[in-house]
Amino acid sequence: MHSKGVPDSDFQPLLVITTASSKDEAEFLAGQIVQARLAACVNVVPGIESFYWWKGAMQVDREALLLVKTSAAKVDELTSLIREKHSYECPEVVALQPDAIAPHFKAWWKDNLPAESIAT
Repeated sequence: MHSKGVPDSDFQPLLVITTASSKDEAEFLAGQIVQARLAACVNVVPGIESFYWWKGAMQVDREALLLVKTSAAKVDELTSLIREKHSYECPEVVALQPDAIAPHFKAWWKDNLPAESIAT
C-alpha cells in the first residue's frame, strides 16, 4: 500500500473521456475535477470536430476533448460533477479501463488520487 490512498490491489485506474463546447469550458471543468481530487490529471485537447446526432438532426461542432485520469472508485462522483457543471444537456462520459500502464506512471496516478475527494 502506498501512503496516500487505497491499497495497490484495490486501485482500478480509468481514463474518462468527455467533451466541452470550448477550450474555456474544458479548462473550467478540468480545474473543477482536479481541485475536487476526482482525477490525478486532466488533459485538455482543443480544436476537435465532432459529428453526431442530436434531436433527430446531424450536427457538426468544434469542441475540446478532456482526458480524465481517475479510478473506478471515483467515477460516479466524477460523472455527477460533470453533469452538474457542464453546459450540455447530455454530456459525454465514457470510462475506459487501460489494458497496460507503465508501472512508474500507474504509481504516480494512484498516489495523486487520494481516497477522499473534496467537494467543489
